[in-house]
Order: sequence, then C-alpha cells, then structure tokens
Amino acid sequence: MNFSKVYIQFFLVLITLIIAVSTEDIQKIGDRNAKQVSIRLNRNQENRIN
Repeated sequence: MNFSKVYIQFFLVLITLIIAVSTEDIQKIGDRNAKQVSIRLNRNQENRIN
C-alpha cells in the first residue's frame, strides 16, 4: 500500500514535468511565430513607405 502511494506520487510528478516541458516548447513556438509576424508587418510598412 505504501509503495503504491509513492509510485503514484512519482507518476504525478513525471506528468507535471512533461506538461511543463511541453508548455515551454509551445511558448517558444508561439514566440517564433510572433517574431515572424512582426517581421512581415515591418516589411509591409517599409513597402508602403517606399
């Protein structure tokens, strides 16, 4: 009984770590997309000025 509790806690910690890592990756991808969008917007503004 005691062993299974420890196993469940370890499993929960593992899941939370996986979720934390995956959300970090999602944020990085989002940041990259945001940078690309801002670069495109800047190019469009430069084209309008020229």
